[in-house]
Amino acid sequence: MNRVLAPEELLPAAKKLASEMADVEGGLLKRMKAVINDGLALPLPEALKMEIERGSKNNSAVTPDAAEESRKTAMARGREQAG
Repeated sequence: MNRVLAPEELLPAAKKLASEMADVEGGLLKRMKAVINDGLALPLPEALKMEIERGSKNNSAVTPDAAEESRKTAMARGREQAG
């Protein structure tokens, strides 16, 4: 979760977040989770270096159109969360 919620709001918010994660392109989500999990096993300086290297590799494969679509989706989600 990325915010503090009342106890009765936690489960619905977690389900919504899980649904949003399920909408992410499968390979991307898998790579993001691998960076987190692999990074936890490393000392911080090495983990940060690995994150930068993998992020650069992933970012170089993104087309401008895909980046714009992702930006629009993220902005719409942010507006929805803000109410």
